[in-house]
Amino acid sequence: MVTEAHPNGRPLAPKTVRHLATMLYTSLSEADRLGILKIQHPMRHKRVKLPKLPKREPAVVDKEKLKLLFDRAQTTRLYPFIVLASAHRVQARRVAGVAVAGPEHDHRRTKRLEVA
Repeated sequence: MVTEAHPNGRPLAPKTVRHLATMLYTSLSEADRLGILKIQHPMRHKRVKLPKLPKREPAVVDKEKLKLLFDRAQTTRLYPFIVLASAHRVQARRVAGVAVAGPEHDHRRTKRLEVA
């Protein structure tokens, strides 16, 4: 998309570049296997340098947000699962893509959360 900040178009995200490179590599490999290419597979040795994906910190759910989640989920069939997962210190990022913050929140570990 062309904007004032990017007159030649906005640059692609690293994840998009990786997906495109994978699709191109796979397509060229298949064309080479079928004998469609008249030259050697140009990406055969994977010499293309792909951008690194930034590591993202998981979102944090504090006590108030967890209480709100409990209140809203109380009438749904997922309520027991949500309560059980939070009570047993299940790594929330494995369950819902978030981490639960405790009183001494450490971004590297999920803490138990006491809800009154």
